[in-house]
Amino acid sequence: MAIAMTISPDGHGLSWRSRRHEMLKLLCTGAVFGSSPENLPFLYGTLSLRMQNAREASQIREMVDGLSLLTTRYWAHADLSQAHLRLDLLRAALGLDGDARTFVDRADLYTAMGFQSVSPSSCSHELHSWKDLKLPLKALEHLVLVCASPPSPWRAAICLDYHRVLKILNSEERYLPTETGLLVIRAKYGMGEHGSPDEAAELLAERLATLIRRHPMLARAKLVSAVPGTSHSFSSELGRRTAEFSDMDFVGLHVKLDPIHSPTASKFLCTRRITHSGSVVLIDDVLRTGGAIDLAIDALSEAGAGEIIPICATCSVGPSARSCRGDRQAKDS
Repeated sequence: MAIAMTISPDGHGLSWRSRRHEMLKLLCTGAVFGSSPENLPFLYGTLSLRMQNAREASQIREMVDGLSLLTTRYWAHADLSQAHLRLDLLRAALGLDGDARTFVDRADLYTAMGFQSVSPSSCSHELHSWKDLKLPLKALEHLVLVCASPPSPWRAAICLDYHRVLKILNSEERYLPTETGLLVIRAKYGMGEHGSPDEAAELLAERLATLIRRHPMLARAKLVSAVPGTSHSFSSELGRRTAEFSDMDFVGLHVKLDPIHSPTASKFLCTRRITHSGSVVLIDDVLRTGGAIDLAIDALSEAGAGEIIPICATCSVGPSARSCRGDRQAKDS
């Protein structure tokens, strides 16, 4: 019904004009939660057609952001892996993915393959240099390297592991949490069978502090900060604990909400001025598109911070791009 009402990009036909918002909401919801995968191409095509109208494009963006917030908020209470995958596909189809990441891969795989003298990724950033990754990899089982491209204010990040990975169970494809992902879920939401949320948070902070102490670039930092959450304070608490284990000072960020224009945070603010020029390690629990890290870096820079280096407990499975060096050189030139 909703598709039939949207044949014309001008909105003629049936009662589209009078039920515009309702139909757009139905189309977006069906693309994410619908039970018929064969309808997805029609839903994507119809929504892409409606994106030609500026007013409807704005409404679609708000609806997709709202669905993203909904699935993130209730991720730990229901199996929403399929909805998350559908949401990623919808964002990509409509050009709304906003993923700044151009490279996501596990560094520890290169250890198993015997790499000893070259960078495991094609990134030239110091944070990803092989000589500086050797010590952290001896102490930590997994590390995931993440690169971003302009206009994002950061270029490289390190995560302890993926948040969820694709596994085949009983001939079904499922995105299931990694061991580190389970620690994040337990610490953040109190979900899990073994150990308390506090114990999980302590273990995550210890691992992040180990990464900081053993990586030369991170060990030179003077401060630790954290990406604040809009509905949870876990990432800030994880940053504080990591700072304690690293014997470093912590500088907090808080969220400035703009409920009229955005259902999520529109700006972060630093709790104090930063008066030295040393680098800052920025902590987050899950790195998805890098948008929250962008906001945090902007806030820390406004407060006077020098170089800001993101490290995260986990990250979502990234884009298909295998290299960032060529993209970065092309965009910087």
